[in-house]
Amino acid sequence: ERLEGFCSVCQSRTSFEVATGVMLGAHPNLREGIRCPGCGLVNRNRLLFDAVQGVVTQHFDAGIILEATTTLFSVLSARWPWLQGSEYFGEEYAPGELVDFRGGKVAHRSITQIGLADATLDLVVHNDVLEHVGDTGKALRECSRVLRSGGVCVFTMPFFPYRPTSLLRGRV
Repeated sequence: ERLEGFCSVCQSRTSFEVATGVMLGAHPNLREGIRCPGCGLVNRNRLLFDAVQGVVTQHFDAGIILEATTTLFSVLSARWPWLQGSEYFGEEYAPGELVDFRGGKVAHRSITQIGLADATLDLVVHNDVLEHVGDTGKALRECSRVLRSGGVCVFTMPFFPYRPTSLLRGRV
């Protein structure tokens, strides 16, 4: 199925692919399931790109996105080459340690222990990470710690207002 529209990342009209991700019963998940064939991003990632674009200033020169092996990282780092990427590989790795992954080296970083000096970044981006963290307060404090004055943290997390209870995703 296709949906005609405008991609804010590609800056052009496109024919979006519908139902490319998780389904909600017989219905496409509109957060994950409308993909631009040009940039490859789904709705959630295009919105995150737009949010980052809205906060980055000409004075920004250092940032991190807590993913490095995704289409979103490729698109963001092509636009802002100073943006570094990382992945979480497990507590057995030290922050910043390079890990062999899919034929390349990727820096390991945890949102609760990023492993960079205080006040060194203008931008921290994380994409559906907090729901996997046992101590979200620690994670947000760590993001704040590495940000310079005037720096910005941009992130997504799933939100299901129709659920009668919360679903625990992270445990210490």
